[in-house]
Amino acid sequence: MYAIELYNVTKKFNNFTAIDNISFKLKKKDMLILIGPNGAGKTTLERLISGLYLPTSGDIFVLGKNTKIFSNYRNSFIGYVGENYALYDNLTVKSNLLFFSSLYKLDPNISNDRIEALLKEFNAIEFLNTKVGNLSRGTKQKIAICRALLFEPRVLILDEPTAFLDPNSAEILRRKLIELKKNTTIIYATQRLDELTRLNGKILLLNKGRKVAFGNLEEILHILNGIEVEIVVARNLSKEEIRALSDFYVYNNRIVIKLKRLADLPKIVKEISNLNLPILTINYINYELNL
Repeated sequence: MYAIELYNVTKKFNNFTAIDNISFKLKKKDMLILIGPNGAGKTTLERLISGLYLPTSGDIFVLGKNTKIFSNYRNSFIGYVGENYALYDNLTVKSNLLFFSSLYKLDPNISNDRIEALLKEFNAIEFLNTKVGNLSRGTKQKIAICRALLFEPRVLILDEPTAFLDPNSAEILRRKLIELKKNTTIIYATQRLDELTRLNGKILLLNKGRKVAFGNLEEILHILNGIEVEIVVARNLSKEEIRALSDFYVYNNRIVIKLKRLADLPKIVKEISNLNLPILTINYINYELNL
């Protein structure tokens, strides 16, 4: 049985088509990386699969269940981390996580142990008794991830989960996802090109709500060209370093590069690394499609 199946799924908001006739299937333990620019439809597609939105037309099945008849029982197998943290600002981290674990009907003793283990894993145990409203955006993101993992979901859906995480926390999450793949189907939306190589999964490239490509990394690389990427390094560049990278546009700690092919990126990353510039992230700004 497939874990996730989409058949000719379209989602419209009034006259605007956010998702346009998308079909694909994922097996159990698959990881799907959704990539595309802002407005491509990544968030809408994830909300459709999670059951938060219903399709205008077409059908979506998650673990054999049609999302059109989803009810609260979807909480028993889907973990979702969206762009909003879905946490209560006036409650402490512990109270938030205990509340959500009660919704998942977890044994209280198991809940306490699991809460502490997850917070330790994400270096957030010090915030156990802190009100969520007093936390930074990055720490709130960690807590939201812990909330989604509390009940060990069979399907995990993440919407740009590393957007506000520091590099160390982002790497902890990626390692956790690799571990979870043994038993979990994962859908992971991102705009970060570097995550395509750091996470080994199928890739769905979206553009204006349409499926442009669906396949492995090599297949996607052949479709993208004329790509503008932004490489963010750990510090502002010196005048000497800027001169060494004179082919690129540099400002503060950001290097903007126009690539003919995405496959050229590793060579440029090595060039930057040779200047002892630690790379924090690689974001794509724009791209052209070779169709």
